[in-house]
Amino acid sequence: MTTDGITIEGNFQEVLARFGGAKAYIIGATKKVVSAASIKLQRHIRQDLFQPYPGGTTPTTLSTRSGILKKSVKTIPSTVEGTEVKGGVSIGTKYSPVHFGKRGQVTHITPKRGKFLAIPLPDAMNGQGVAKGGPRDEAIFGETFIAKSKKGNLIIFGKTLYVKGKKAGQAKGGLKPLFVLKSSVDVPARIHPEDLREYIMPHITEGLQAIKVGLENSSLSDNFGTGTDGII
Repeated sequence: MTTDGITIEGNFQEVLARFGGAKAYIIGATKKVVSAASIKLQRHIRQDLFQPYPGGTTPTTLSTRSGILKKSVKTIPSTVEGTEVKGGVSIGTKYSPVHFGKRGQVTHITPKRGKFLAIPLPDAMNGQGVAKGGPRDEAIFGETFIAKSKKGNLIIFGKTLYVKGKKAGQAKGGLKPLFVLKSSVDVPARIHPEDLREYIMPHITEGLQAIKVGLENSSLSDNFGTGTDGII
């Protein structure tokens, strides 16, 4: 797995060296196996490892909020380079390296500007868990101020405002805690390549076994190995 996604590879150079006449069949069949595995892996990530908000975030799953990260999980078209077949899944957002990584990976995030990160609290978020705006968005939160909580946290307080209709600009209730200020946060990776590999390998092995059976049942070969080495 790289920051771009998960790569699936199959190399049948040894098999092709022995059964050159079966090259088109072996490569074509392997390409289908890799393509099917890529699709299955994409569905697994999207459907099983992204869970609905609220909740959903566990040591091995992510909560779906804006849905941008989930939608960015796409299959990589299978390609053939000589005797190597490549495919897989790409994750196309700048946030993916934070959430997709080896077990134990923790990303330390610090402010790019200023001294603090503004972490939205429930009153600053919409129903999908996404911030309605930033601390300086007066059209959304009105005038804000910072106060220290009993636990010593710096909190930005303000009001949530109507942004449309006849009530636009009017407050929805009184003061509310909107953001907590942090000098940094540590975010653990929750979707791990080790788990993805463990999930997809049986499906690839099954597909390769079908290729073996196809060769054994034809006149092309009566002695074909499983060829599972180096598939992922």
